[in-house]
Amino acid sequence: MSFTLTQNLKSFRTIPYLNLVEPLSAAPVAVTYTAKGVDSINGTTATVLFDTQVEGLEATGQLYYSFEFTDLATIFEDAEKSLESTLT
Repeated sequence: MSFTLTQNLKSFRTIPYLNLVEPLSAAPVAVTYTAKGVDSINGTTATVLFDTQVEGLEATGQLYYSFEFTDLATIFEDAEKSLESTLT
């Protein structure tokens, strides 16, 4: 299970050889978030690892997200719903 949101995100152009980083204007991009694993649980707070994929890019990213959960059986679905609600 995953979800995709169009977000207005700022990006950067880099030239590593010259150690240059140039900010670009924010632009709408489609980002897909997929819960992949539970990093930790402390009481009723879980930290879940998400894979992130931006449409049109090969590179993927990762995001840790903490939220209050109630049922271990649905922790990934609940994490995705909670993150989506936080981002919208």
